Amino acid sequence: MIRARPPAVPAGRRACCGQRPECAGRRGRTRQGSTRVLIMRWWYRESSRQLLAVPPVFLCLLVPGGRLVQSLAAWDIFAVVYLLLTWFTLRGREPSTLRAIALAPGRREFRGSGLVLKPEQLAQSAAFFALLATVWAMPQARDFGTSPILVLTVCALAVVTSWLTLQIGFVIAYLRTYAETGGITFPGDDEPGLVDFLYFAVSVGTTFGTTDVTVTQSRMRGQVLAHGIFAFIFNTLILAVAITIVTSYIAGS
Repeated sequence: MIRARPPAVPAGRRACCGQRPECAGRRGRTRQGSTRVLIMRWWYRESSRQLLAVPPVFLCLLVPGGRLVQSLAAWDIFAVVYLLLTWFTLRGREPSTLRAIALAPGRREFRGSGLVLKPEQLAQSAAFFALLATVWAMPQARDFGTSPILVLTVCALAVVTSWLTLQIGFVIAYLRTYAETGGITFPGDDEPGLVDFLYFAVSVGTTFGTTDVTVTQSRMRGQVLAHGIFAFIFNTLILAVAITIVTSYIAGS
């Protein structure tokens, strides 16, 4: 009787029997790595970070001063939690992982849920809350039935977190567009990482220009244009009004 031979193992490779300790270790590492990817994949989603930042918002009910102050406090809490989650998600990632994170949600995520905002829409919401804090709440800091210092602190924190959210929102937008279609050329031969996109976003957010980065596509130019307009409004109107009100309050007291 002729017995069939087992399939030959390609040269340079050793068959893994699953019995030896080194084979078991290799198998364990593979399963552990796969499990880790599955666990982390939900964390990459923009919707997950936004929704995880919602439950702590209810702590705003402990803040005195009425609905307006509580609304600003709710934004402060949401923005701080969201920024921390986003930072821990993006920091230390390889460029290829950053692209995967940027493409993880897809466009259906934003179309299917009214609770989740696109990064650009989140940046617009940040500008709205900063405007609400400076134009409406700060001038009436003494009229909310609580400490004016508390009101000004909540408003100042709203301005700071709004500015940070504005930049981070466009960082994610730039990352997603770059991962999908390109549109930005950075100096040097290295693949751009998180620091490069932070540098680009903060440059647009502070100088309204792209510095030494070249924008090569219309879609990316549209995002840069929107970012520049929001940054101009934020830096010239909101920051100026906030600084003026805080300075006048300190001088008056």
